[in-house]
Amino acid sequence: MDATGSSLVELLSAKIDLGGTQSPQALRSERFVEDIRSTMRQRAQRAFVLVWEGNKIPRGAKVLNHTIAWTQHGVVTDDAGGVIGMYDRLLEFGGQSGKLQVMVVYATNTDAARVNEVAAAD
Repeated sequence: MDATGSSLVELLSAKIDLGGTQSPQALRSERFVEDIRSTMRQRAQRAFVLVWEGNKIPRGAKVLNHTIAWTQHGVVTDDAGGVIGMYDRLLEFGGQSGKLQVMVVYATNTDAARVNEVAAAD
């Protein structure tokens, strides 16, 4: 999943110009990208709700055996550059402080984490 997911994200980011919503091609591209995101969310093996205050990227948060390094365009990347899964942002800069963040991470790459968890338990 890591190499394929990363390559797919790079391909989509580099090759698809979403442009304005008036363009029929842009609308097809947006639907295509959303279909991919929807499929990945449906195939998620686990989901995690992250709640924190501060920057909108939950850098350093642990999901299974992965440390989140970056989130962009619905993709969650770990500190090794692998794709953990997808995310939906439920709240951005909310709450009384204006810094409350809430995100659901749909982990699709849990096999590597399970192997690491088993190895750590031995």
